[in-house]
Amino acid sequence: MRIASSAEQARFWQNFSGFGWLFIGSLFLHFILIYSKKKKILENKLTYFVLYTPPAVFSYLAWKTNLLFQEMGRFHWGYYDIPGKGFLFLVIYLEIYFFLGLYLCWQVYKKSSRMQEKRQAKCIFIGSFLPIIGGSVTDVILPIRGVPVIGLAATVNSILAVAIVYAMQKYKLMGITPQLVGEKIISSMRDSLVVVNLNGTIALANKATEGLLGYGEKEMIGKPLEMLFEKDEKRLQNLLKSVTTEDFRIKYLTKDKKTIPITLSNSVVRDKYGDLIGRVIVAKDMREIENLILELEKARNNLEKKVKERTRELEKSRNELMSKLEELEKWRKITVEREEKIIQLKEEIEELKEKLKQNGEGKTGQPPCA
Repeated sequence: MRIASSAEQARFWQNFSGFGWLFIGSLFLHFILIYSKKKKILENKLTYFVLYTPPAVFSYLAWKTNLLFQEMGRFHWGYYDIPGKGFLFLVIYLEIYFFLGLYLCWQVYKKSSRMQEKRQAKCIFIGSFLPIIGGSVTDVILPIRGVPVIGLAATVNSILAVAIVYAMQKYKLMGITPQLVGEKIISSMRDSLVVVNLNGTIALANKATEGLLGYGEKEMIGKPLEMLFEKDEKRLQNLLKSVTTEDFRIKYLTKDKKTIPITLSNSVVRDKYGDLIGRVIVAKDMREIENLILELEKARNNLEKKVKERTRELEKSRNELMSKLEELEKWRKITVEREEKIIQLKEEIEELKEKLKQNGEGKTGQPPCA
């Protein structure tokens, strides 16, 4: 646009460049919404309408009307655009979107508890603030006041590009790398993980290890692995000599000298050339499992005790019932014998009566009178 041979040609290149700079406010705010993880806002389709409708309208006005720019001015460094009546609305749109993006970036900086995220946000904020201020002065404030000046917005925007690239390279902005994934997995593991160098010193320990043993990271890094375990040199040496180990039963030794039963798995780590560079040790806290086992043993013992007690009670009840049955059988026999005796006595009585009757008739020759 600066070196155009005519005002018409300069205006063409000015309008052509509008496809970039007219959309820069919307693109910047869109980028910050993604960076600040405003998922609910980004899921709303109306967000995209609000983001990109204004620059689309301004692009149309720039090509078809003189509302944004009246004509092209000429100075010794080349052509420049003279603001039109609608230029102020364009400025308002850009400044609102730019400063809203800066505000969201600042919020990320204030609310983040991670130093890496804070540094990312700081880098982006400074890298955005400088070109916004510089571009506003040279491309907005001075042109509105009628001061012909070389617009530096496009030039100072390179600061924003450099800041974002720097954030990507230095602080892994929006990047998912194997290292980042590995760090996330290690930090979020519930089991203890320790990485050991070839010389047997601790190179890395995750948060679970710190919480389990009571040591801080700096207290463990560079220290011999033996400090983490109950004194059992022979078992530890055998462990470090093995290529892989699974479910190795041993005890951690905490900072306050308490022991924690663990099962340990161990495997060596090699580089891309196959050379041994260290080993990874993963330990699972067995206290909860052992407590459950003890509770189960206790419950089983209690159950066995109750079963034995119940068995004794049943045996006692059985014996009592048998005793009662024997007694009843005895009484039954006595009763039966008594009944038989009574029947026998009745028969004898009847017989005696019959004999007496016969004897009485024989003596008198006649039956006795009634």
